[in-house]
Amino acid sequence: MGQEMADKRRERYGHYSSLLNELKTEDEKAFYNYTRPPRGLYDEVLLRVEGRIEKKDTYRKSLPHGLKLSITLRHLACGDNYPSLSYNFRVAPNTISLIINEVCDAIKAEFAAEVIQCPTTTEEWTAITEQFEKRWQFPHCCGALDGKHVVVMSVCFFLLSSCGTKAERSMSLLILRLSWVTLCWDC
Repeated sequence: MGQEMADKRRERYGHYSSLLNELKTEDEKAFYNYTRPPRGLYDEVLLRVEGRIEKKDTYRKSLPHGLKLSITLRHLACGDNYPSLSYNFRVAPNTISLIINEVCDAIKAEFAAEVIQCPTTTEEWTAITEQFEKRWQFPHCCGALDGKHVVVMSVCFFLLSSCGTKAERSMSLLILRLSWVTLCWDC
């Protein structure tokens, strides 16, 4: 399928141009449920990161900023995998992997100083430990790490196992997340 045809199908059938436009104008609650930030915050994030995720048109037309942000937010909101996002937004999975990294880096660069503030003085660290003890009943705690083990199979072992051999070698990847006292862990 040619690029022009793919662009037309994305415009006609993709979630960004059809579903999200409908939700933005008709159902604020459903828009929030789909993307997680409310419409006003979505628009603010888009406005603030669009310069960081902008690409110039070459022989191909670049993807809209809103599409990139929507793909990333959908992935972060519900953990959709790249093939699923590809079908929904009509963007190739390899492109989606690049988009998500690019947009996350842009959000981090734009909002880090404003949102992620690490304590610098002893008094600030002490205040956090007191909040942890008061709210969560964890004395002498200034943060919490949460993790998830993900089994990653090596490509060569995957190929061997698909050929009918018993290849059970894999490695475990530990994904860690640091949480501050004010974050909601039930969300």
